[in-house]
Amino acid sequence: MKKVKWATIRSNIIAAYDNSANQRAKAGKQQWKRNERKVFLSHLKSEKKKKLLEIGAGTGRDSFYFKKHGLKVTTTDISSANVQYCRRRGLSAFVLDIYDVQKLRKKFDAIYALNCLIHVPRVDFERMLKKIKRLLKPGGLFYLGMYGGVAFEGVHKKDRCRPKRFFSLYQTKDILAIVQKHYKLEYFKHVTPWKDGGTFQSIILRKKKRRE
Repeated sequence: MKKVKWATIRSNIIAAYDNSANQRAKAGKQQWKRNERKVFLSHLKSEKKKKLLEIGAGTGRDSFYFKKHGLKVTTTDISSANVQYCRRRGLSAFVLDIYDVQKLRKKFDAIYALNCLIHVPRVDFERMLKKIKRLLKPGGLFYLGMYGGVAFEGVHKKDRCRPKRFFSLYQTKDILAIVQKHYKLEYFKHVTPWKDGGTFQSIILRKKKRRE
């Protein structure tokens, strides 16, 4: 399979989310996604985590939820239109490509990325996991939410966004094998909110402490 370069798909990803920002800001939050952030919040609260980074925050609905529940939240997204909505919610938000997250030059207790890394080509996926890990404090938690259950890489023909977006999806055994090379697995659950049997992979990972 030909390796896909981020530079060749980046502009379409930005355009797709810029073009859909208004629609996404007005849309309601699906209940299963509400449940997902609630699960992660319970983990954060039980461990008294305070500083959270959301990568690929969209219009900031989840970041605002975490802020409302007492966390100090930093928000990033590749779309400037999305970031404008984040800032309207009173969030500390930055237009930032996931490939450049190290520019934040901060350490966080936790990181949240729901359906963000699905756009990262397979050839770069582990490099992104390493970048994210360097932003976490030892013992920090990383929520990784991914559509998947099937092996797929390419532009999805049924994508409703314009331009159509690039996706990298993984079978569950493959995604779990990859992430556990870099993190300790704390939680995994299959979520199947669709009648057609599609799968969402809900994963909570921990950056190991040096002495573990």
